[in-house]
This record gives sequence, structure tokens and C-alpha cells, in this order.
Amino acid sequence: ARAPGSGRTYLSDLAWTRATNYFGPVEKDTSNGERAAGDGRPITVEGVRYAKGLGTHAPADIEFHTAGRCTTVEFQAGIDDEVGQAGSADFEVWADGGRVAHSGVLTGAMPARKVTASVAGARFVRLVATNGGDNATSDHADFADATVTCQ
Repeated sequence: ARAPGSGRTYLSDLAWTRATNYFGPVEKDTSNGERAAGDGRPITVEGVRYAKGLGTHAPADIEFHTAGRCTTVEFQAGIDDEVGQAGSADFEVWADGGRVAHSGVLTGAMPARKVTASVAGARFVRLVATNGGDNATSDHADFADATVTCQ
């Protein structure tokens, strides 16, 4: 996959190098939905809708090639409203081998939390959603408005 161009790019507009997702595929610009591709709904966290983002079911791990040219990854982390108050996840950003930011555990009863991570110099960046320390039930983890800023 080619590295993103200069400026700010939505991660959902880029091709990832690899992705794993607990249930069904990672969805671009919709929630995870269920097992089929393309069955998600608009990304919505506590009533706020987002036109862009990545919809996952934790545990999930999405890797992008950034070629050492990117500086910042930002997103609104939250559990999608399609699972109600249920679900929990911790939203992490990894730059090459190390975790550089995380949201803390968020549940379906909480609003989205902004995560900003420095990824300067990283060749690969990964967005990771863990199961929040319990199980994967209802863990529909949204990386809403996820962007990467590059030189």
C-alpha cells in the first residue's frame, strides 16, 4: 500500500496493509454491523453521527503504511450506539513496535473521547481496539473521524 499524501487524510480513504477484526470485516465509514461486509450503519456514538471513520468489533487491529512521513493520528473513540449501553473497548495507537496513545476503557454508555497520537517517523501505524478487559460481547468499537497528518 502506498503511504498517504501530504496533509490530512481520512484513514477510511486509505488502503490498509492488514486488518483483523473479531466479527466480520472492518467497515469503512460505517459501524461494524454484523458478519457481512457492507452491513454497517452510520457511525454513531451517544447520538453523534460521524460521516467518516472505521467501524470494528474488538479485538481489532488495522495497520497502515506511513513510510516515516506522518506526524499525527487523531480520532474520536467510542462504542457504537447500535449496541446500546453494552460493550467496552480500549482504543490504542501503535507506531512501529510501541503503543503511543490510548483512550482508556470506554463503554457504550459513554460519549466519544478524542485520541491524538504522535506517530512521527513511524513506518507503520496500527489502530487497535482491545476488548476492554472482559470479553468481546457488543464491543462495536468506532474510530470515528480517524485521520492521519503527513508531510
